[in-house]
Order: sequence, then C-alpha cells, then structure tokens
Amino acid sequence: MIKGRSAVRVFVVLLILLVFLALVAVGGLLFLGRGEELKLVASILYSRKAEYLFFAGATYVSLLLLHKGRLISAVITFLVGLAWMLFHQPVSGFIGSLGVDSFSEAKDFDFEEAKFWLATMQETIKPDFRMKALALYLLYLLMAVSSFYLLKWWLHSRTFTKQYYAHIKLALSGLLVIGAILLTFLDSASLFFSNSESYLVVKSNFSNEPPEAVQAEGKVDVFVYVGESTSVMNMSLYGYPRDTTPRLKKVFDEDPNFILFENVFSTHTHTSPSLLEAFSFALHSEEDFLPIERRRRISVVDVLRKAKVDVRLISNQGMVGTWNQASSIIFKNAQNTFSTDSRRLGNSDGKAARPWDDAFFEAQLENLDFSSKSKASVTFLHSYAGHGEYLANIPEEWRVPVDGYFSSGSGVRMSEADYISIESVDAYDSAVKYIDYSVSKTIDYVRGLDAPAVLIYFSDHGDSVFTGKGHDSSRFTHEMARVPFFIYFNGPARLQRAELYRKYVTLAKSSRTASLAQLSATILDVAGVQVKNTATSKMDLKPVIGEEARLPPIVVREISDGISFVNLSAEKRARPKFDQFNFIDSTDADTSSYLDVKGGRILASDYCKKMELSFESARRRQIIGGCKSLSLIGLGNNLELVGDKK
Repeated sequence: MIKGRSAVRVFVVLLILLVFLALVAVGGLLFLGRGEELKLVASILYSRKAEYLFFAGATYVSLLLLHKGRLISAVITFLVGLAWMLFHQPVSGFIGSLGVDSFSEAKDFDFEEAKFWLATMQETIKPDFRMKALALYLLYLLMAVSSFYLLKWWLHSRTFTKQYYAHIKLALSGLLVIGAILLTFLDSASLFFSNSESYLVVKSNFSNEPPEAVQAEGKVDVFVYVGESTSVMNMSLYGYPRDTTPRLKKVFDEDPNFILFENVFSTHTHTSPSLLEAFSFALHSEEDFLPIERRRRISVVDVLRKAKVDVRLISNQGMVGTWNQASSIIFKNAQNTFSTDSRRLGNSDGKAARPWDDAFFEAQLENLDFSSKSKASVTFLHSYAGHGEYLANIPEEWRVPVDGYFSSGSGVRMSEADYISIESVDAYDSAVKYIDYSVSKTIDYVRGLDAPAVLIYFSDHGDSVFTGKGHDSSRFTHEMARVPFFIYFNGPARLQRAELYRKYVTLAKSSRTASLAQLSATILDVAGVQVKNTATSKMDLKPVIGEEARLPPIVVREISDGISFVNLSAEKRARPKFDQFNFIDSTDADTSSYLDVKGGRILASDYCKKMELSFESARRRQIIGGCKSLSLIGLGNNLELVGDKK
C-alpha cells in the first residue's frame, strides 16, 4: 500500500512539474507572441482542437483514476491521450493530404508495394518534437489539468452534483473523446474530398487538345532545370554579398554561352500553382485573373509531343498530392522517372528518403540516349534542395555556414524581425550554395554534349528567409516571387542556332520585367517548335521571357473576400468581367516601388539614397531598385554588389 501511495505521489509530482513547465512555456509564448504572433498561437490552438479535446478527455479520466488510487490505469490512460496528441497531426494530415490522384496511381497494390509503403510510414507518421511543438503540448497539459480542477471545484460547489461527480466527469470525458474522433474524421474526410475535387477540376481544365505544332528548326536537345524555393535575394550571382553561388558566378564571368536574366517573377509562391501556370498555355487570356486551378489550359508537354518532340521528366519531388499537381497533370503524357515511389504518400512525400539532387540527376542523365539525329527532346529536371528544413535536404558536407558574415560581430543588424535566427539564414544560404553546385554539374553535362543542347534554369518560387515567412502567399513579400533565370547554350547549339543565341543575349540585356507565365513560350522557341493556331484550335502564346509583354497578374488566389492578385503591369489593369467574383489588387508596397522604378515614376538614384536599418531591408532595396550600393544607418557604405553584370 505504501509503495502504491509513493507511486501516486511520484506521478502527482511529475504532473505538477509538467504543469509548471507549461506555465513557463505559456509565459514565454505570451512574452514572445506579441501582436500577430499571439494571434497565430490562438489560430493554431483552434485548428488543432480535435488533437486537444481527445487529450483533455483522456487526462480527465486519468485524474479520476488517480484520485481512486488506480495508478497503473491512470498512467495507461494518460499515455493513450499523449500518444493521440503526438501522432494525431501526422496521421490526420496524411489521410487528408491523399486525394483521388494518390488512389488512381496506387492501383494493383501488391505485397512488395505494401512493404515499401509501410517502410515509408516510419518517416511520414512520426511525432514533432521541436521546441515550438513541445511548448504547445505543455500548453495542452496546462489547459487540461487546470480545466479539470476548475470543473471539479464548480461541481463540488453544487450540492446536487456531489454524489454524481465522478459520473458527470466520466461522461464529459467521453463526450470530449467522441467529439475529438468525430472532428478528426470529418476534418480528414473534408480535406480528402477537397483535395480529390481539386485534382479532378484541374485535371479536367488541363485536358484540352493542343493545336497543330511542328519542329521547324534543326534538332536541339533542351534541358529545363526546375529549382525549388530559391530567391535571387540570397544569390551572389544577383549581388548578394555572401558567396552563395561561386560556380555559377564563375561561369557567368568566363563563359559567354551563359545568358543571365534579371527581373523574372514566379507566377505564384507555391509549387503547384506556379508550375501549373509556368508549364501550360491559356485557351483564353481573360482567365488570367482566375486562380490557375479554374483556368482552361494546355500542357506544354502535350504541345511538344504534338510536334513529335520526346519529353522526359526526371523528378526528385513527389508524384501525387496537391503540392505535386504538376507531376500528375502537366507530365501525365511524358516519360517519367521519379527518385522515390511516393504514390501513396500524397503531400507527405517530403518525409520519404530521397537521393541528393546532384547524384540523382547525374545518374539519370548518364543513361539518356540522344543518338536520334532528327528527333529533338526536352528533359525536365525537378530538384528538391531548397525545401525546408533546408539542411535536411542537402548533403552533410554542405551543412556548414557560407561564412561568418552575420555571426562575426560586425554590428550589422541582420533582420527587422528580432525572432529570426542567424542559424535559419545560414541554413538557407548553405542550401543555395549546394544548389549552385548541383546546377553547375548539369551545366558541365550540357557543355560536354556533342550535339546542340540548351539548358534553361529557373526556380518555381523564392523563400523569404529574413522575415521567417517562407513562401506563404497569404503573407507575400517581394522576394518570394523574385526568381533566378538563365539560359545556357553549349558550343554546338551556339554555332548552329547563332541567331537564337544572339536573340536571347539581346533580350537579357534589356532587363525587362518578365514572369514564368512566359516560360512555356520560351521552351517552344528554344526547342524550335512552331504552333499553328487556327480558328477552331488555338491557344494564347505569350511573348518569350525578355520580350515586351503586358504581363498577367501573379499570386492569384481565392480568399474569403474574393480573388486576390499581385499586379506586374506598370499601369493598373482593367478588372476582368466575371460578375461572380470580387477582384482585389493586393500588390505589396515593395512590388509597387519596383514597378515605379521600372516605369520611371521614381528615379533609381533617388530610391537608392535611403539609408536602411537592417541588412534585410537594404538587400531588398537592392533587388527592387537595382542599386549598386546602399548604406546601413551608422555603418556607412558596407553593402556592396559582388561585381557588375555584363
């Protein structure tokens, strides 16, 4: 009996200790979570209500059992609630992230595939033990224990409930648990059907027959390297003071076949909508103001195949899910090679083990056969490095800071947001340096081919590492859409397609604003494919990147108030005639300043005069205004571009 009482005391002491830690965590959240951060905590708590309700119900039952001296039952019940809390998010998220594309790809499920699927579950369904998650779990515990004793006090103050106290508590616990299970099922089912419906709508909108197309020029093999989450903001190739792209910078300085474009914008800040638009053509340009999922489109792959061009996709990304719709929709008619079989993982494919970009692409490219003397090819390489967590997606030898620029005690204020750590910026810059290595290896491969070959490189979107917003479209910042873009002609391609080479050299020097909405037209142009529009079969063929163009809006997304967009035209665009939608111009101040500088409404020299308070704001001013140097207040002219463009 003494042992039992001692065990109960130990359990109570541990519970008190956890509640104390929860109070400390809550205090920290309240102290650090001023303004928007506090709202974010509240929204997280609400969005994860099913996770908490089950845990609260299990905690109630555990405390009731503890008061009756049933320690083992109390501990087991508490551990069940703890397991629910730890695994609820990955399990429910995984179920919800699957869509009809996952199941359509996962036909004929055999034993070997089942073993693979179970192996990937070890990476996909695992608890989150980061400090922020632990603080949230402690907050759950505080809320559960405090609400239990508050309710106990209230019930005991009512004489008619004293004799039924345990029954009322047990019934309430059951309601919490049942409610949590129902919420989980409804939320997961709702998300599943929403993802399935989204996939079916997009698939239908992209199932349009392309017009006639022919390969009009001599054979050329085109390689399209798709980067991930890489912003010009953090690339020394585009003036970033840290040496994050030494290899690309060397090629740019020494090899005239390397054609660098500035002022290129992605069409969105998320992979799927960005690539769905970048790799397709519109049937009707007036739909440009609708979210890409609502537009009627034609895949660039289908146009290339119409011209009898071989099309391959070599992808280190996922195969299905809302984040990978380009893979399952744009490339459904291409020859596809994926690094991992992620058909059953949906949006959880990022948890599956995958090879490093450079090694995977090198191995796949070595196996390609370009012996056909008449048939051109376009090979798409979809990379993964750049995804957060940044260091986890690059080889270990690259997981070191680029330099000590921010940590050396130079006095430079890195970011306007005090909660942004040097480690997070260092991690992103290390990822960019690895990306530089991987892309440079692909340049070396293209350079070494005997046949004419051209490499096109761009990133699907950027990341805003200095603000900690990643690429969240609801918190858009300018650098989320400012992406690198270059074209590399190998020797035979420059010789045999000399006019095309000179054309793009001239277009790059123009420094016109461009967007990835022009990418598909550029791919056709480089591949020598001509489209024959007719009255009955036609598509909207935009000017190639660098040509004069009236650009469609970017970051078009449906929100509660209507359809939001960011304007890239120097003048205000007339609202489209869709009566059922309210269109909202959400162009941010920085992009507006960029348009004013490019349009001559603000002199670049005046725009670049302002002194800034942080490295982040000074660097952003550089990419917006094309400034050669800027001053940080109190530090003089310490932020200089790393070399001028040719």
